[in-house]
Parts: sequence; C-alpha cells; structure tokens
Amino acid sequence: MTPRKTKLPYRWPGLRNSSPSVARCQSCKTLILVGYYDGWAVYLDALDLDPRGEAEAWILGLPTYHVVPPHLYKRSVMTIKDDWHPKQGFISRTHRCGQAPSTYLRIRPEVSDVCDF
Repeated sequence: MTPRKTKLPYRWPGLRNSSPSVARCQSCKTLILVGYYDGWAVYLDALDLDPRGEAEAWILGLPTYHVVPPHLYKRSVMTIKDDWHPKQGFISRTHRCGQAPSTYLRIRPEVSDVCDF
C-alpha cells in the first residue's frame, strides 16, 4: 500500500510567517501543526525531534522547521551547523501521510523554579 500524499500547500502572498496551530490532517486524521512560512502553508508533525530525528527527516527528504512561538524558521544545513540543539522552541518535520513517526524524540527534563538542596 502506497502512502497518500498530504494536501498541496497554498500561498498567501501578504502573509510571511505565523505561529503554527493544532489541526487534523484531512487525509490521515492525525494531529498536525499548520503554520505559514514565507507565505506558504506548512504542515508539520507534532513532534519534538532530537538531532538524530532531524537527520532522519533529512534522509527521508522531509524539510525541518524550528518552531519558536510566534515564529517559524526553516532549518538549513547552515542553521543546523550553527545551532544543532536549540534552547528555545522545538524542531519539527514536514508532515507526510503514512510516514511512521520518528523514534528519535527530544526528552526535556522537568525544570522547577524552586531549587531544593
């Protein structure tokens, strides 16, 4: 069985970038993030990838994005080289229906405001 393709992106010329919001994919009904980058609609998996997950996405041919609400930044080789593990936001890959989710997810430790010694 061949995986179905995600709906083609469309362009909003006046809109540059926007913070992604939660939605459902119309084809496979999974939860995804929908935002706009450079006026184009971008559909992202709701995953927080670690560097191995990002490398896996690039090998599969899926662009990755750095999501720092309210901004969305497309990752390139130069941005990955300079900031491979961002401290703010999270890294997500482009959604493709039928694609298995990555097993390389970033696990963040719980951080509390009160330090108990």
